[in-house]
Amino acid sequence: MTAPSPILCFDFDGTLVDPEGRIHPEDVEILGSDTTVTLVPATGRPLHSVRTTLRAHGLFAEQPVGFPLILENGAMVYDEDEVLRSRHAFGEDVRDPLLDAMLATPDITFVVHQGDEVRMLHPSEPGDRMAERFRLETVAFDPERARTDALTKVVCVAATAEPLQAFARRTGELPMERAFSLPTVLEFNAEGIDKGAGLATFLRTRPDGAQVLVAGDGGNDLPLFPLADVAFAPEESLQAILDLADRVVDVRERGILAPMLEAIGA
Repeated sequence: MTAPSPILCFDFDGTLVDPEGRIHPEDVEILGSDTTVTLVPATGRPLHSVRTTLRAHGLFAEQPVGFPLILENGAMVYDEDEVLRSRHAFGEDVRDPLLDAMLATPDITFVVHQGDEVRMLHPSEPGDRMAERFRLETVAFDPERARTDALTKVVCVAATAEPLQAFARRTGELPMERAFSLPTVLEFNAEGIDKGAGLATFLRTRPDGAQVLVAGDGGNDLPLFPLADVAFAPEESLQAILDLADRVVDVRERGILAPMLEAIGA
């Protein structure tokens, strides 16, 4: 019996994509190849952001992304060719008090994900820089739509970590997932929804026994690691990630995917 195809699940920013938005040429070649492994990006980004970044590197021009995607930290999971498999939004009991707290906190920029649509509350220079870095197409925040449309993820951005830590404490009683993806970027998802839950959703559709390799560098990647047979981390990763990784990689040298493929002899 043929063994199931190995699954490579990898973070985007800081792992596949560098701070300047570049993907290593070896990774670009692998992403565009007919490799027999299953490639699964897992990121906090929405679909349009991932698509734009891949197309900037000559991948999937004028066509859907051809591999599965775990997006918005697991709130949106897609099968191949951008077919939506699952969506997880905040319940009203969390969404409404969270929105009230956001509206009352003008010193933080909130990037509000409603599926693939992204709205910005309290725009600021740090918020604009983040939107530019992650290729987010943002529109003005609409309070009424925020309370009626599905709210899948909230990103909090500030010039320093202190306002974010204070906001996290102020909303601490709300049942949500919280993760600092960067020191000045705090992300909220519905309770029980994270990248690990997204990967578990994907794995339920795959044959048992497939080898799972994961790679990540930040706090929102930690839930992936318990699902891994082999775990990878870039050298500049969060210490908690480095402590869990089986292999630490200098992604500037060869990217992240080639070392992962070499680990399974592919």
